[in-house]
Amino acid sequence: MNNYLILRTDRIGDYIFSQILINSISRNDKKSRIYVVASNKNFFYASRFSNVYKVLLFKKNLIIILKLFFFLRRINFKKIIILDGKRRSFLFSLFLIKSNKIALIKNNFLIFLSKIFFIKYFVNQENAPSINSLKKILEELNFNLSLKDLNIHKNYIFKKELDWQFLRKRKNNLHLHIDEKWFTKFYYKDYTNINLNFKKLILFLKFLIKNFKCNIIITTGFIDLPIIKSIKKNFYKSHKDVYFKDFFNHKVFFHDKLNFLDLENIIRLSKYLICCEGSISHLSYSFKIKTFALIEKKRETFYRHWTDHMGDNVKLIYRSNITQIIKQIRRNIKFFKN
Repeated sequence: MNNYLILRTDRIGDYIFSQILINSISRNDKKSRIYVVASNKNFFYASRFSNVYKVLLFKKNLIIILKLFFFLRRINFKKIIILDGKRRSFLFSLFLIKSNKIALIKNNFLIFLSKIFFIKYFVNQENAPSINSLKKILEELNFNLSLKDLNIHKNYIFKKELDWQFLRKRKNNLHLHIDEKWFTKFYYKDYTNINLNFKKLILFLKFLIKNFKCNIIITTGFIDLPIIKSIKKNFYKSHKDVYFKDFFNHKVFFHDKLNFLDLENIIRLSKYLICCEGSISHLSYSFKIKTFALIEKKRETFYRHWTDHMGDNVKLIYRSNITQIIKQIRRNIKFFKN
């Protein structure tokens, strides 16, 4: 078997993108056995892919790091790929001295170390599509990238529990994901404040129902936002952690306290998605869901770095107040309906 080690010790969204590379390696090398070193944030998700042989947890704990090191040093890796660009991952990989390494980095100190230790490195440039970096790594491995590799979930084991049966009844809806990214109080303070409150949310929902003529499912993240209390107060309770309200012969459902796997199932059963750009829009791209993703205009280069490969499936619109967001959606309404 040809063993590969990929270090990805950051977030779920970063790992989702990395699965493109893993798909490509496993397709090009039928004898591949892929190990992933993951963080607390993406360990559970990486473990659900059948073409990942073993997922190992990296923690900032000396005993755990030593155990991880002694486990990995027994394995002869064909390649070690430092994909997260983290200093901790790079320095950890230096002690695995028997293997050839590839590093995707942008830190000048790590570039300096790469030259000293003869590590093949590529600079992760924000002004270029991130998919280009994966192509360079694959070229170094003498592999090619296929469109099939972009299907992140082709080797994925979906959650199929009781809530899945409940969600199957809600197909072909518009999914509105309102998480902490909508509020500068809980996100980057220098971003444009959308200033969403319950009154403006109702205005937004009425616009969406009139134009898309379908039910809406609202979901949220893991922070208890003030707007959630208003939704619960003004909606009717349907099931445990599920609330609803009627609008123009359609229903708006609010699902509270969803875990990430249930959220993923709602996305793949939806027809449309509106969200702030991040892991959610990367999932919707994989499921071919038409998506409007909100971004900060002054950081457009950064967001296009991560979304360029998505093509027409994900439409980027700028953060603004709800009135301006409605205008942007109205101008691009044909994007959803084509």
